[in-house]
Amino acid sequence: MNQDPLTIRPARPEDLDEILAIYAKARDFMRANGNPDQWGNSWPPLKRVTRDINEQISYVCMSDNKIAAVFCLQPGSPALSPPLQSGSWMEDTGEFALLLRIASAQIIPGAVSFCLGWASGKYRYLRADTRPENLPMIRCFEKNGFQARGVIAHSVRIAYEKDCSPDLARN
Repeated sequence: MNQDPLTIRPARPEDLDEILAIYAKARDFMRANGNPDQWGNSWPPLKRVTRDINEQISYVCMSDNKIAAVFCLQPGSPALSPPLQSGSWMEDTGEFALLLRIASAQIIPGAVSFCLGWASGKYRYLRADTRPENLPMIRCFEKNGFQARGVIAHSVRIAYEKDCSPDLARN
């Protein structure tokens, strides 16, 4: 079977049920892999997912007319960037975006890496975070050029950042 190439597009209201199912699958995956608390039983809630779509910060990775992954890409500002209790961001004034709520439908290997690569061509810096128990996401960040920058203040989340200058230069 020939598989269509992966593509990224903004999420649409008609994607909502499929996106919610992907997030439910991601919660199950995290629980089964030693990370039961990051998204608990209900994160992200319907209201948040709907708002992400309406604010046009939610994106889907498509393959064969199916959603292979979902993520949010929120343009950042210093006020939006979480402070670090240890470590520092690469640059506090540069153009960056926050990668949020990344989840795979687990139908296409590498779909999340494809999303990270796509996002790397849009902003000078990408920032994300995850819990130390989320080893699959940590490995994915590191494989895709993200560096641990410290710990988010008042949390247990590790902050990651990528300087996307080389990716921007190729576009």
